[in-house]
Amino acid sequence: MAGLAFCGSANGVLALCLRIFHRQVVIVVILNGRGSSTVPKGIYAAASAMYTESRSLDVVAQNIANAQTVGYRRAEALRSSFEQTLGQAEREGGPLHNLDGGAGVELEGVWRDFSQGESRETLRDLDITLVGDGFLMVENDEGEQLLTRSGHFMIDGQNRLVDGQGWPVMGQGGAISVPDDALGFEIDEAGRIYAEIKTDDGVDHQFLEQLRVVDVEQTEELRPLNGQYFAFNGQAAADDTDTRIMQGRLENANVDPVIELVKMITLQRHYDAAQKALSRQSRVGEGYSEIIHRV
Repeated sequence: MAGLAFCGSANGVLALCLRIFHRQVVIVVILNGRGSSTVPKGIYAAASAMYTESRSLDVVAQNIANAQTVGYRRAEALRSSFEQTLGQAEREGGPLHNLDGGAGVELEGVWRDFSQGESRETLRDLDITLVGDGFLMVENDEGEQLLTRSGHFMIDGQNRLVDGQGWPVMGQGGAISVPDDALGFEIDEAGRIYAEIKTDDGVDHQFLEQLRVVDVEQTEELRPLNGQYFAFNGQAAADDTDTRIMQGRLENANVDPVIELVKMITLQRHYDAAQKALSRQSRVGEGYSEIIHRV
């Protein structure tokens, strides 16, 4: 758990709280009469770097943990200037009036990479891969419709086509029901599902439904739930007729574990360097600021 926040300001004293994992570091900054900080800028830079690198490590760790998750979309931590963050806080009416602390970096948010992942063959008739920008639609237990790229399906006890979470997969008319005597299934490139039914004359291909494949105008506005499922976040769904469906395959996460491991090592080194810099900077400004460690 990590976080950087402004604890408060009174009588010319500004407290910045940095909480990283189970350790809290409180930076007490003495301001002059004009509201400017006399603390070395290096403290701001080091503290913000510790927070940003720890959050970035969380993002990379999530990518590595989901490297084998079907349809997972890679996350990337975005950074911005700490000077911009302080300026925004002042514009919003915070206590930071002309605070000369614009050093360091701050985590701006998390960006999702919606590029196509590699597909692998499974030869299972209820596994599909989407080739294109579209998404499948499922409905969770609360009745909320979500988007996903995970095409690993199965049949539940109610003879419905569901995904790995047990959530119904949406067709053009809603949830898809399948006959209990189906021998197998065929899904074509347009998402039309046919059940193989045994008859006196052999095997008949019975049309069941067509998968609902949709897209949104701005994927960056989607709200990720865990990198595998996404909420619309106020956007409207539009049917995507350009995305093709391949049966008997699954789309891997668009994550390269080797690249993510290299990132993790680099970020850990940056974090360690920032921690050492914070310790050194705290001694430079003795009499003006102090670092209080609480375990």
